[in-house]
Amino acid sequence: IILKDNVYDDLKFANENPDSDIAKSLQDPNFLKAKEKELSEINQYYEDTYSLIQNGEVEDAFDRIQSLPKKYGNNYPLKPRFALLTAMCRGGLEGIEEYVKALKSVSTSYPDTEEDKKAKEMVALLTNGKSANEFT
Repeated sequence: IILKDNVYDDLKFANENPDSDIAKSLQDPNFLKAKEKELSEINQYYEDTYSLIQNGEVEDAFDRIQSLPKKYGNNYPLKPRFALLTAMCRGGLEGIEEYVKALKSVSTSYPDTEEDKKAKEMVALLTNGKSANEFT
């Protein structure tokens, strides 16, 4: 959270946006610690899920990803990274055609991100070495 130089501006913003992280951090001194803990937990969840994919346990990984909204809500941290893992799972479960579709969906849903770039690289490799620029 980036607080503005003027505390009064922060308070005004917080009053006008009571559901913002700034407002919540001003109301609850433990809010930022809780957010840090949540981010740490979801990072570990990501690492564990990725490890499952690497070990060939694609169905288990896919099930973990599907449970994310129930566990963290719909706007959970690392959503683009998990979208890329979802695409990988689809490839493992449904084949290359679905894999390519899922990767293209990652690019469409999260343009100009590292995940977009990675998805385009993966599509290029999966489609006989075509240039990633052909899929933009």
